[in-house]
Amino acid sequence: MVIAQSVLTTPIAAALLAALPAAAQRRFITVAGTTSTGQSGLFGHILPTFTAKTGIAVRVVALGTGRTLDVGRRGDVDVVFVHAPKGGGEVCRRGPRRAAV
Repeated sequence: MVIAQSVLTTPIAAALLAALPAAAQRRFITVAGTTSTGQSGLFGHILPTFTAKTGIAVRVVALGTGRTLDVGRRGDVDVVFVHAPKGGGEVCRRGPRRAAV
């Protein structure tokens, strides 16, 4: 079980760490995720550790997949979590950050 958690959280941690430059001035990042991710308890499990280690708070916005991708395209959030590889990849390639993790 520990291995599964490590494998799952490593990409998530990388995505959160990629947002650190944006958080340097304001001491928080904003994450948009799908409602299913928000309801899964994943954020509640990993974000306290992230905040404790970095001192950066995380604000989570849970939306439907389409709206999550839209806020990512507009650059309204620092990190986007979706389970739509095609749409998510498009946001990474064309979005304001242009970085995929």
